[in-house]
Amino acid sequence: MFRILTAIALVAALQGCATSNEVYLADGSKGYNIRCGGAVMNYGACLDKAGELCGPGGYLVVNQQGDAVPFSMASGGFSANPQSAVGSFHAQSGTIVTRNLFIKCGKNGTDSLGQAQNRAVTQAPTNADLNAAVDTAIAKIPELAYWRDHDVTRWNRAADLDIQLRQRPEYQNVPFEVRFKTIVQMIDDEDKQKNKVH
Repeated sequence: MFRILTAIALVAALQGCATSNEVYLADGSKGYNIRCGGAVMNYGACLDKAGELCGPGGYLVVNQQGDAVPFSMASGGFSANPQSAVGSFHAQSGTIVTRNLFIKCGKNGTDSLGQAQNRAVTQAPTNADLNAAVDTAIAKIPELAYWRDHDVTRWNRAADLDIQLRQRPEYQNVPFEVRFKTIVQMIDDEDKQKNKVH
């Protein structure tokens, strides 16, 4: 039993931070494959890593992939002698979550990685400016602020939907607050659909 719990803890720890490596994308240009899998992370961790890698020049999300794979393990044993019998059975199950984000640095993904990293900070808002704008928009939407602080499932779903919306051309220049309100409405609609099924 201890070995099973240790193995699960090790897998969870290994999935605890976003990692990346430089890759060649389908068009032959250089980009990054960012991995942010695990039950305690979401695509927000991948986006943070993308911002860290590309800096103020920004980035283009070329592709995203993810999967949730259920697993289960069982172990047991039985021993007997003329005086007694002893048996035990242990079962463990869960889900392994994988998330990959493929990005290209630079506005619209046109700059090389080196150009994006060397660009002057004055050409784009800093990460601190963007974080402040995001926090302000979240504070204006009570449901989203509540999810961030108290409901990790809905908060992670909101982060995943945000990634999807930002890839759609009609949401490219939409203010944070408008996009976030759309996400809250989408999640509320999903919840209503689930309640109809039950």
